[in-house]
Amino acid sequence: MPSYEENAETRALTLFNRGSRRAAAAVLSVAISRSENAGNLWLLRGIIRHSQAEWLEALGDLETAMCLIPLPASGQLVLADCYAQTGHRDLALMAYERLLDQESLPGKLYAGLYAGFQKCGRGDLAIKTCRAAIESDPDDHEAYFAMAHCMARLGYSSSCVSAALEKACHLAPDNDTYRISLAMQLVSSNRPHDAYRHLAQASIEKLRHLDCLCLAERLLQLCVRAGDSHRRDALDKSIKRLASTNKANRPSP
Repeated sequence: MPSYEENAETRALTLFNRGSRRAAAAVLSVAISRSENAGNLWLLRGIIRHSQAEWLEALGDLETAMCLIPLPASGQLVLADCYAQTGHRDLALMAYERLLDQESLPGKLYAGLYAGFQKCGRGDLAIKTCRAAIESDPDDHEAYFAMAHCMARLGYSSSCVSAALEKACHLAPDNDTYRISLAMQLVSSNRPHDAYRHLAQASIEKLRHLDCLCLAERLLQLCVRAGDSHRRDALDKSIKRLASTNKANRPSP
């Protein structure tokens, strides 16, 4: 027969999965008042409070859980984010790096780890995380794209960034965002023909709804040069829409 703590955890998880996070936390609070040394209950309440952006409360719960049980990797990641959210950058970095050094990190955690290093301003470790994710799953196109994004921010050469984006495109050929990003990098690498070849594989609908005026203007030049009237018209619509939005948002003199 399940124990009282196990029943409480099951009820809380059911409520949490239904979206009733406050009710789930309340169930755990009652259970914790009866079983203060049940680390799994503290851990679950910390995770739930973290999901509600209650950073300090979640941090307290997770630190208590850590004193009672070994935290699973997912719990360590949430704890690290709580440190980052509450201004404890050094503690957050230590926790993130400890996770990155683990040999058998669950693949689903790499995205959160990458975001954590980005939040802490450590692009070099964010790239290292992408490489670890790729080593764990060589078909992880999102890891290649994230690595390319981070490389670009850190000032890597366009050829290095393009190589990562080309791998992402190869693994996810229907992803328009990857194609457009690669086209831009190839323009920067003075490879306009290759840039247009990838741009031509992006959907016209995607080009109609770009959110960067500079990007749209540079891609338009490619289409004009290639004589691609369909994509030229789509980009022209994006440019007019973005220019109009920028004008409307410009403060009055």
